[in-house]
Amino acid sequence: MTARPTLLGFWPHGALSEMQLTVILRRRLPDTVLWFGPHTRHWWAMLPARGRWCLVEAADPDELTGAIVRART
Repeated sequence: MTARPTLLGFWPHGALSEMQLTVILRRRLPDTVLWFGPHTRHWWAMLPARGRWCLVEAADPDELTGAIVRART
């Protein structure tokens, strides 16, 4: 496995479980409710953005982090 650069840092794809990734994301984004959907196999987040709540969805943790940043700006 080769490490690839991501928003979470360098980690081998598939090396961390969904639970471990969720813990990392929750620590980095404490004001965001986020989870991995075991049936959809997608990542989800609910966050306050521009005075309202926003639901975002992504295929992986990096994409979710990017979607959260975009929703906040």
